[in-house]
Amino acid sequence: METTSAIGEEGEEIAANYLASAGYEIKAKRWRLGKNEVDIIAFKNNTVCFVEVKLRKSTTVAKPWQAVNRAKQKSIIRCADAYLRWHTRGDSEARFDVISITGPAPNYQIEHIEHAFYATM
Repeated sequence: METTSAIGEEGEEIAANYLASAGYEIKAKRWRLGKNEVDIIAFKNNTVCFVEVKLRKSTTVAKPWQAVNRAKQKSIIRCADAYLRWHTRGDSEARFDVISITGPAPNYQIEHIEHAFYATM
């Protein structure tokens, strides 16, 4: 049986490959600020994308993206704020995306939700 950590790593690798094939430049994976973490930070067209990845083998209970609740959003926003202050010149736009991956390997269904939430909290 796979651990939650192994499933998370698998999802992040699938998402990173998907983003790279779509022309994104992957800057960081699992970027941490204390207890907060962003799964993937990617750049495209002068936009910094902070990406939360959710992988579910089954959608019986809920869609993967539904797990990105307010608390998780706040955590990602905290990381994004620090990353932008420390690693950009301030001329980039920021966006919060969710990549939702479902199904059994290797026939995953990938849904990339751009602008999944906003830093209004």
